Amino acid sequence: MAVSIQCKYCRQSIGYIDDERHITSYFEQEEHSSSEWMELLEHKSNGEYIMKLTCEYCEDTLAQNPELHENDHFIH
Repeated sequence: MAVSIQCKYCRQSIGYIDDERHITSYFEQEEHSSSEWMELLEHKSNGEYIMKLTCEYCEDTLAQNPELHENDHFIH
């Protein structure tokens, strides 16, 4: 299983994990419920998984403008 990592706000590619041990390790370290993981992961019809996280640029922008948390996307 391979996972592409993409910013959920600006959709910029953040990285790619193709080693299942790293993926499992990441999931074990993070404390999220199953429903929270389902919000973070998107399964494409071609079998690809995309993990939606926040990139550093958007994280800084959100810290400076907390009202933007209300939007699904704020950079188009």
